[in-house]
Amino acid sequence: MFVLFPPWYASGIPFPYPIPILAEEPIMPDIPQHHMRSVPVDGGSVRVRVDDSDLKPMFLIHGGPGVTDYLSKAFGPPLRDAGYRPVGIIQRGCPGSPSDGPFTVQANSDDIEAVRRELDEVLGGFEKIGLLAHSWGGFLAAYYASQHLERVERLMLICPMGPRGGWQEERDAALWERLGPEGQEKLRHLDAHLEGLSHPSEDEVNSHYAQRYALLNQGYFAPSNAAGKPGLAAFSWPVHRDTTASVEKLYGETGWFLDLKQLDRPVYQIGGAEDAMPASIGDMWMEVLPSHAKHVRIPECGHFPWMEKADAFQSVLSEFLREK
Repeated sequence: MFVLFPPWYASGIPFPYPIPILAEEPIMPDIPQHHMRSVPVDGGSVRVRVDDSDLKPMFLIHGGPGVTDYLSKAFGPPLRDAGYRPVGIIQRGCPGSPSDGPFTVQANSDDIEAVRRELDEVLGGFEKIGLLAHSWGGFLAAYYASQHLERVERLMLICPMGPRGGWQEERDAALWERLGPEGQEKLRHLDAHLEGLSHPSEDEVNSHYAQRYALLNQGYFAPSNAAGKPGLAAFSWPVHRDTTASVEKLYGETGWFLDLKQLDRPVYQIGGAEDAMPASIGDMWMEVLPSHAKHVRIPECGHFPWMEKADAFQSVLSEFLREK
């Protein structure tokens, strides 16, 4: 049976090769460099894109984990039009934000708060922040909100990963099926190539998992939206591995759900009806989000609604940004 991650990953056995943390320049097209800031955090720094407007801040929390910020370009214009200042964060250890770790949910949550404090001190106007988050970033944003209720102005989760386990096997089966015979053969070839290397280099290992991640990423789009799927710009396997393991540890804890229930600001969850992530995830979140949270499922849409069903997504986003 196909599994998204290899056996040593799923079992928690340490990965057998030392892998460096990538630290290339961030992939943030069309973002003026004077709008980029480096914020010191425990273990390194995170790169932040923030303009010099005085609009209300909306933090953009990208998915992955292990990729760079891909939300700033997509959401910058509509957020500014609605009176919000987009703040794109490249998470720790991801390409553009060098870090020695740790790569955990808690460390990433602390980084969001460190960025908020730094920007409030330097620029002002960051006492409260909106959070617009995608996939793994949705889990992270909800976790941050549970720890900093007084700092959250509103929260949107876009196709978030589950707040607890039990959904991964269905996701993996959907991705395998959507690869089709050609994609399945490519994946087998990739895995066989790595297994055939007696002493793979650090770069070879990271390249392998970057290609694997990029190939599987195509399956997250709705089958009806096959054209125009973007590739993966950059990827860090150790960040992905360690952060996902940290999420799975949190699946055994429920105390933060009770705190999250107390959030009295607008909360939206958006899902795609044809996402490879199972529909049960949406139901899980509605059990742990505040009772006033709204859940919208967009038909004929996969994991990237702003690309796949732009008009429908924009309508929901506008409603979310207007809600008092």
